[in-house]
Parts: sequence; structure tokens; C-alpha cells
Amino acid sequence: MRCPVTTRIRHEIWVKVLGNASLNPVSALTRATLVQMVRDPGVCSVIRNIMQEVEEVSRKLGMELPVSIDQRIAGAEKVGEHKNLNAAGSRSRPAIELEALVGAWSNWESGLACP
Repeated sequence: MRCPVTTRIRHEIWVKVLGNASLNPVSALTRATLVQMVRDPGVCSVIRNIMQEVEEVSRKLGMELPVSIDQRIAGAEKVGEHKNLNAAGSRSRPAIELEALVGAWSNWESGLACP
């Protein structure tokens, strides 16, 4: 398992948010693997649009993401035939933990809470 040491933890958190806000909810809706989603032009377009919004928010907060959207999508593709927990779990339970995945980070950035 990779565990790099960094002094730019907020940047790494925003890379995680980039995936959590886009890949996780879309995977739950499509029940597709990461590689299936990014190779489907229509689905990938939705993912890219969400990522662009996350990137815009991060910039308004003074945060420059250390990876491009294309790099993040390529990284998801490299993971391959993996279903995230939302996709796998959505079959057995209707609730999706979007607040836990996305809302907590926005509250943290605004100073309301710390994850």
C-alpha cells in the first residue's frame, strides 16, 4: 500500500473530493465499474462536468489541484473493473452516503467542521 508523506495534505484531500463527488455517485447510479464509466463517452462527460465544478470550487478557495481532470480520469481507468462501495452497496440498501462523501469536505473547507 502506498502511503506518501506530504506537506500539502489539503491538495491531496481535494484530489480525493474530485473522485468522491463524481465517480462515487455516478457509480452508484450506473452500478458500473470505474473503467466502464470512464470508457463510456456519455457517462464520462457527466463525470468530467462534475469534476470541473469541483475544480472551480477548489480554485475559489485558493486551492490548485495537483492533478488535472484528465489525469484523475486516467487514474480511475487504471483501477479497472472495480466497483466502489456505493455501487456495490446500492443493491442492498437504498441510502447513499453522499453527505459523508461530499458534504463533510465542504463543511471542513468552510470551517464548520473537521472530518
